[in-house]
Amino acid sequence: MDFAFNFEFLFSYVALFIILVAFAIAYLTYSAVGKNVFSLLSFPFFLLVALFIILKDERGILIKNLERKYHSTKDEKILYQLASVYEFEGDIPKAIEVYMKIIESNPQDDFALVKLGIIMIHAGRKDIALEAFKTALKINPDNQDAKILIEILESTENGDEIKRKR
Repeated sequence: MDFAFNFEFLFSYVALFIILVAFAIAYLTYSAVGKNVFSLLSFPFFLLVALFIILKDERGILIKNLERKYHSTKDEKILYQLASVYEFEGDIPKAIEVYMKIIESNPQDDFALVKLGIIMIHAGRKDIALEAFKTALKINPDNQDAKILIEILESTENGDEIKRKR
């Protein structure tokens, strides 16, 4: 079993809440069982459990497992999953890196180009995003997402409001 620890989370409000809940459970256990040496052990036990919950880095474990699986299988779907994790976590540079790897291995992947364009918008690079959308549209002229996103970017660049026909 893999373990990774993330100490940044230790001083957050959520971590404080988890520790307080652990102390409350320990106190209830101490009160219910009786005030003896064994019930006193509930405090360090529940505190250790709370610290483990706080520090365990599920994201790090997931990323390591996805990277390991990709290196053993070279399955492009795993790269999409990895990019989605980075995207969800807000790690834009890593998401860009993974989408670029997908595009390098399959330059005709219009979906990856659209996803890269969306990430570039988040990164503040609308010029690169527009190029990615246009490239996706050249590869697949039926790509509705690319068409809509090009329309949106071009209309917002001109200062126009977005007018969509329904």
